[in-house]
Amino acid sequence: FLLLPLVALTTACGGSKTEDEQDSSEPKVKYEYGDDKTLLWEITGKGIKSPSYLYGTIHIQDGRVFAYDTVVTQVFNACDAYAMELNMDEMDISGMMKFMMMEKPIDSFITPAQFRKIDSMLQNKMHIGLAVQRNYKPFFIYSELMVSTEKKEKALALDLDFFYAAKKAKKKLIGIEKFEEQFAAVDMISIEDQVKMLLEMTDDAKSDSLYSLLVDTYIEGDLEKMIELSKDSTMPENFEKAFLIDRNIK
Repeated sequence: FLLLPLVALTTACGGSKTEDEQDSSEPKVKYEYGDDKTLLWEITGKGIKSPSYLYGTIHIQDGRVFAYDTVVTQVFNACDAYAMELNMDEMDISGMMKFMMMEKPIDSFITPAQFRKIDSMLQNKMHIGLAVQRNYKPFFIYSELMVSTEKKEKALALDLDFFYAAKKAKKKLIGIEKFEEQFAAVDMISIEDQVKMLLEMTDDAKSDSLYSLLVDTYIEGDLEKMIELSKDSTMPENFEKAFLIDRNIK
């Protein structure tokens, strides 16, 4: 099932202020080392004058994922720059829409019975019919369905909440990817395989349980389990390469 569109794997901040530069009232960053179930990592090494930090975020508005340790806030405040998958200020909405569309409607790839099945699920979960989205690449319909059961308890998803907080604090904003690169990864999955992914989601109980499992695993900070989830055998063979490997080679 879908992992990457939900989880922003590389939210980072860097250029931490030195101790002399920090305001005396600002808490110093202190946390325990050696915990392998954590979403927060310090980046240090030879030639690095000041540490940077990597924090795993998730693109949902569920209030539970905002209950992070106070050390995350301390680290965030101590950094001069913030990086995430995309710099939202550089987004080209019209360009994004073009990438999301396909020339032939989804009707060309599925049977009438399959159309009705997907349409029914969209109506039940999102109150919108498939006819409205028939020219969208199936992957993006799949992504919307994946998060359709989430609790929208916050105004923004977690990664966006950090982004706009960084912008308000006038930190340097960095996009690790361009949206063209991210969308190109989608196009590495054939439309036929995207359709198969979408049809897998028509099992209501399965899709809801998979979403719950992902969120619970994220909250636990269980990175090994997240890796196992990303290797779901129901996904196309090139999914892992397109989304987990190639995108992380820069």
